[in-house]
Amino acid sequence: MPFPKREFEKRWGKFALAVVLIGLVAAGYWLYAQQILGASQPSTRRTDVSGETPVVAVAAVKGDIDITLSALGTVTSLATVTIKSQISGQLVRVAYKEGQLVNKGDLLAEIDSRPYEIAMRQAEGAQERDQALLQSAELDLKR
Repeated sequence: MPFPKREFEKRWGKFALAVVLIGLVAAGYWLYAQQILGASQPSTRRTDVSGETPVVAVAAVKGDIDITLSALGTVTSLATVTIKSQISGQLVRVAYKEGQLVNKGDLLAEIDSRPYEIAMRQAEGAQERDQALLQSAELDLKR
């Protein structure tokens, strides 16, 4: 007894989807193998057609050699310093350059002092008011 047409179409669709997925997985693995695993193997192609490598004598020269290596890795510093301010405020000036060696007691940053000057003036005004109240209370006590 043959399958009904709809059931056949459903099974054919599932089969086609499975074949496509297997093909995609196989293609992805092949690309991975070519790109990652193939990169670690040395190339066997020759770049020089004649087979001869020219050798020339040159006088030694003192200078920098620009060698750049491309690699994965992590760079970590030898020492890490955390700076904690004793007060908070808006940063006005930074007195050091990144990477500069600093010593204990060196000025590192300057914070806006205006809010603290205002607070100091308010405290001095409150102190004068309290002293005036104290003198008034002492006069009241003498009476």
